[in-house]
Amino acid sequence: TELTGITPGMVADRDDFAAVGRRFLDWYGPRNKAILAAWGAYYDVPLLRKECERFELPFHRRDGETLADALAPFEGAAEFCLGGHPTAAFTAAELIVLSPGVPPLPALDAARQAGVPIIGEVELGARFVEAPIIGITGTNGKSTTTTLCGEMFAASGRQVFVGGNLGEPLCEAINRGAPGLSADGVCVLELSSFQLETVERLRCHVAMLLNLSEDHLDRYPDYEAYIEAKARIFERQTEADWAIVNADPEQRRCRMVGSRSDAPLVTFRSARSRGTGAWFDEGDLCVRLPRGQV
Repeated sequence: TELTGITPGMVADRDDFAAVGRRFLDWYGPRNKAILAAWGAYYDVPLLRKECERFELPFHRRDGETLADALAPFEGAAEFCLGGHPTAAFTAAELIVLSPGVPPLPALDAARQAGVPIIGEVELGARFVEAPIIGITGTNGKSTTTTLCGEMFAASGRQVFVGGNLGEPLCEAINRGAPGLSADGVCVLELSSFQLETVERLRCHVAMLLNLSEDHLDRYPDYEAYIEAKARIFERQTEADWAIVNADPEQRRCRMVGSRSDAPLVTFRSARSRGTGAWFDEGDLCVRLPRGQV
């Protein structure tokens, strides 16, 4: 707060969210310190280049000739680190932006210990989104549900952006001024556990957890760590938001995780329900919301 002028109240107010994102990057950029972006793809580089004076691009590939086409657009605007991930470059950075595919690295551990902020591409992009965010996660069915929600909003006449873990990356969409990201639109994001690991300020107006089953245990130490990554979708929600979870008996962990949210909890299930939520009754879709019945 002292350095940036950003207060907790500002980031809780969606109307100020994009302004806070710009102020956040304005503070980093003019100080002429390194902003380090570490990933395999480079779709968030144009946004960083636009907002910041200096940043570094570490690539694991050692062959600069092979990477020439990828690096050419950023010649003179970035410092390249080829052939590895030097710890000194990471610990000297003021901000590290990761793509979700970057695995745990010793250099990242060193940066965390040095107090360097580490965020993901989705977190970076979300700081420029003025529209309410519909976040969808789960082990299975994310892409189908995200696409369906996008089509429903589009059919209602709203400008909508659909992306995140499918389709166009959020930062790329922001850089080109994609429709659906302004205050009168809707931003529907598929969010993977990898992406949710590195969110800090992302607030979903509607957060959905479709289901949970063991997955990505090559990345996480155990199933509980995977669930904790998914649970981050509900962080920073308020009573003005909505949390939606699967309430089928075999998915009881979804409800336990969703109950952490400060938002009203809405469930869905295949069998009839006497409480609030959504269910099928002889082929009809029934919905009963906490704030009234539909």
